[in-house]
Amino acid sequence: MSKAEEPIPVSVRKRLATVLSHLAENRKEPCEGAVRHNGCSGGAVDVEDLASTGLGRKHNAEHLDKQPEVLFDPRRFEASQRPLLEASTLPAEVYSSRAWYLRELERVFMPSWSLIGREDEVTEPG
Repeated sequence: MSKAEEPIPVSVRKRLATVLSHLAENRKEPCEGAVRHNGCSGGAVDVEDLASTGLGRKHNAEHLDKQPEVLFDPRRFEASQRPLLEASTLPAEVYSSRAWYLRELERVFMPSWSLIGREDEVTEPG
């Protein structure tokens, strides 16, 4: 079995189930306009439900790459800084914008070394 085909460990599934349960039970705002999953209707929440939103939307961040004052406006990230069970994810452009990627390289990764783990935790080279 290749690494990509390995099942998600039980401990990880349990932790995800706990977090998703808290999100479903403590939802402060209705799901209108948000990504919908079975938890929005009061049903059980499962990891696979989150992957199949049914929105069919593809995101393209190129239009914001030319508007850095909008792309990097701190007000756009306020919801992601709330306590865990109230927070939302970062805007989609954070993951798909070339301008965001270049700024992240410049400000986060280029100024210093990044610790990625200990040598004794790596079982094989590569």
